[in-house]
Amino acid sequence: MQPLITINNLSHLFDRRKTDGIDDLNLQIEEGQIFSIVGPSGSGKTTTLKCIRGLISNFTGEITFHKDVKISYLDQYIELPQETSVLDFLFEELKKEHLDEDQASNQVRTILAQLELTNEINSHINQLSGGQKQRLIIAKSLILNPTLLLLDEPFSNLDNLLRKQLLSELFDFFKTKDLTIIWITHNTEEALSFSDRIALLNYGKLQQIGSPQEIYLTPANLFTAKFFTESNLIPSKLESADEENIYFKLFKHTFKIHKPHSFKVITADEKQDILV
Repeated sequence: MQPLITINNLSHLFDRRKTDGIDDLNLQIEEGQIFSIVGPSGSGKTTTLKCIRGLISNFTGEITFHKDVKISYLDQYIELPQETSVLDFLFEELKKEHLDEDQASNQVRTILAQLELTNEINSHINQLSGGQKQRLIIAKSLILNPTLLLLDEPFSNLDNLLRKQLLSELFDFFKTKDLTIIWITHNTEEALSFSDRIALLNYGKLQQIGSPQEIYLTPANLFTAKFFTESNLIPSKLESADEENIYFKLFKHTFKIHKPHSFKVITADEKQDILV
C-alpha cells in the first residue's frame, strides 16, 4: 500500500523531564489503515496526533503527506449543545461547505442512516443515550467527508460494555468508508482487536511498531511484553542456544527447553530475559 503519511525524526518536548512529548519519532501510516498509537499516560500519544493535525507546529523533524488529505480531528473532551436538535447540529457543521438546503438535507440524512440515527433526527441532543451521543459526534466528524480521521480516545467516558459494542460497529463502518484512521487508546485489548498496525510509545520514544500479531507474539523488549500481556517473567541466564533448543541457568541448575517459534532474547541492565 502507498504511505499516506511519513513521519521522520519528529521531536517536541514540553520540558526537561521529557514527559508528554515525543523524541525522534519515525512512523509510516498507509492509506486505508486503522493505525493505533498506545502507551501509558504521558508517553506522547496526543502530542503526536496534534502535530499531525497541525495544532502543534513548533516541532523538529518532518511530517509528509503523500497526497491531499482532508482531516477530521476528534478529541476526548467534546461538549454537545444539549438543547439543539440533531438536525440543526449537523446543519450547522455543513454551513462551512456552502451547500444548498437540499444538498445539506440529503447529506445529513445519509450520515444519520449510516450511523443508525435516522429516528433521532428531530430529537434534542439531551434526549439521546450515551451511545447515540457518541454516534452523533462521529456523524459530525464524518459529515464533511474527511479522508483522514484522528481519534484521541473519544469513547473513554463510556462504560466497557457500551464502548466495546460501539467500537465494533464503528470500525466495521469505517472500513466501508475507505478512511485512514489514527487512533489513540489506553486499552490494549481494543488496539489488538481493531487495528491494522500498532505503535507503542513510552516517554516519547517508539518501543515497537507492527501488526497486532507481531506486537503480541514477538515483543521487541520487556516493556512491550509487559504492556500487552500478563507475562510470567523468570530471571535467568542464557547459557547457549542451538537450532532446536535453548539452555538457561536458573539458580544453580541448567534447563533445556525446545526453542519456540517466537523465541527472543532481550538484554536489559546486563540481564538476559527469555521471552517465550
